[in-house]
Amino acid sequence: MKKLVTMALPLAILLAGATIAVADGNTANQYQVGESNTANIDQSGGNSNVAVQGQGAATLDYFWAGGTYVTGNSASITQSGDGNSAIQTQLGNYNTAAINQFNGGNGAYQEQTGDYNSASIWQEGAQGANAWSQFGAEQYQSGAANYAQIYQNGASNYGKQYQPGSGNLALMAQSGSENSAYQEQTGTGNFAGVSQSGANPGYIDAGWSYYGAQQYQSGSYNTAYSTQSGNDNLSWQEQNGNSGYVEIGQTGTGNIAAQGQWAGEGNMAFIYQQGDYHFAIQEQSGNYNYASIAQYGSSNAAYQSQAGESGISRIVQDGAGNQAEQYQGGYYNTADISQSGESNSAGQEQNGDSGILTITQTGSFNDAFQYQNGYGNTASITQSGIGNVASQHQSGSYNAATIVQ
Repeated sequence: MKKLVTMALPLAILLAGATIAVADGNTANQYQVGESNTANIDQSGGNSNVAVQGQGAATLDYFWAGGTYVTGNSASITQSGDGNSAIQTQLGNYNTAAINQFNGGNGAYQEQTGDYNSASIWQEGAQGANAWSQFGAEQYQSGAANYAQIYQNGASNYGKQYQPGSGNLALMAQSGSENSAYQEQTGTGNFAGVSQSGANPGYIDAGWSYYGAQQYQSGSYNTAYSTQSGNDNLSWQEQNGNSGYVEIGQTGTGNIAAQGQWAGEGNMAFIYQQGDYHFAIQEQSGNYNYASIAQYGSSNAAYQSQAGESGISRIVQDGAGNQAEQYQGGYYNTADISQSGESNSAGQEQNGDSGILTITQTGSFNDAFQYQNGYGNTASITQSGIGNVASQHQSGSYNAATIVQ
């Protein structure tokens, strides 16, 4: 991340298309090198605001040396209230960047070094600095034809977007307090969206994640979307393949969801959690796999892993303290777990092809496990009541096993 040196410039060197309106104690710097560029600073009657714009030059010394000749850029800063700070710099061509900050105490930072990028930040409350950065919202794009947008309403919402690829789209909307989100896309044609409402934890150290919501995509044409409502929810998403889709939806308190699609093409993963203190993890590395987890109630945990092709893995849990795990490798396998009640446990694994596994449990303290290795096998366990235990193991081809208790 480049740093922009904020130094006062005499008005005599401001180039064409630059306008400034100031009030008490405000500071505004602008410098442009090139042609057909437009820069606007309007600090809307507030006090002690700081705004810096640079198009074609990243520092004052670079400006005097001639900088980089750029064409067709447009940058605008509007600040209302006291103590806002905004920085913009564009070193490419035909970029558009806008910062709008209202009330006071907002930060913001934008930098675009490619061509045909567009970035926008809009903050209403106080989006303060945190342990990671001095800016309440950050955007920098070094690729081409990227679009990034941040909207924050509340206090201490952070946000960050970074797109070094091309043709990527990242959106972020945070409302409430202490929300924090991070998005990074390094491939081509990816889409990432985050929406948070409530008092999510913001910047924390949880080992695998540091932000209320985090998204990272390095392949092409991937889509990641996360929406969280409530308190202290965490979500993490990463895709390294192509044409993948991941989605997380969480409502309640203290929920954690993580999705990783490490390689492959056309994989889809969904997590929906409603209630409190649920935990869900999904991992996929093959092609055209589908995984879904839906949890209701409180303190349920689910884990899914698929490494084959065209597999289907589904978990539904309703109640409290239930646990479910599924592992699949191979081709065209299907695994389903459905549990309702309290403290039930279910596990399934298959490594062959065209297998079907099903576990259904209602009641409390039931335990079921199934394993298959081969081709065309089918196994199902159904249990209701309290304290039932069942297990099945199959290898070979076209076997069928059923337990009902």
